[in-house]
Amino acid sequence: MAPWHLNRTASSSETLFLAPVWLTFALINLVALTLARLTFTIWDSRLLFGEADLPTISFYGLTIDIITLSVLFLPVAVLDVVCPFSKTIRQLKPLIKFYLMVITLLNISGEMITPFFISHFDHRPTAALLGPALNVISQWPLKQHQYKYIILMVLCMTVIRYFLSFLFNALWQSAENHGFSLTRAKAMSLGALMCLIAPLWYLPSASSIEHLFDHNLGAETVVVNAVLSLAQSWSLAGHQ
Repeated sequence: MAPWHLNRTASSSETLFLAPVWLTFALINLVALTLARLTFTIWDSRLLFGEADLPTISFYGLTIDIITLSVLFLPVAVLDVVCPFSKTIRQLKPLIKFYLMVITLLNISGEMITPFFISHFDHRPTAALLGPALNVISQWPLKQHQYKYIILMVLCMTVIRYFLSFLFNALWQSAENHGFSLTRAKAMSLGALMCLIAPLWYLPSASSIEHLFDHNLGAETVVVNAVLSLAQSWSLAGHQ
């Protein structure tokens, strides 16, 4: 009979607890969105020096960011619950990595292109504004500061992409090295899933958000993130 510690290692390697992986990516997204909201608040003089209700705006912005991320990361959290076995999850590793990196890069790039849309259209990126934005960009030659911003954005996204890839591989390896029993892994995965579902119950009503926008000029730029703005505009366009 094999020693007890070898049996423990063999049994724990049967499951893979992925919550630390996707929760880390969710935290990175939340930090990026929060920093972007702070930057846009400082940038917009109507909010910084006007009579805007900054605490309420910040609270609504943080709430909407958390809800947006809860929806985006929900598929991975559900997968972590229904497929706890290492063999199954390992087959899906490339897909999980691609999904987490795409979500993160979309959120970060969406916030990085938002200043361009605000400067030209006084609005967050929407489906209706993509065409006019492309027309503005196609008007060569671009100004010097526009070239610099495009180069800076490409460099930043390249560095972030490699960093996220390295981080995912390190987190995945750590998850494989710290196996858990099936019962404990499923319990922790279910708890992490509940952490994503809980914020959905606190979705602000449309009337309260409209009231906030009506009484605080420029609040929409700070409260609504770029991914949500694009998703809402495409959804509305599909129903028209």
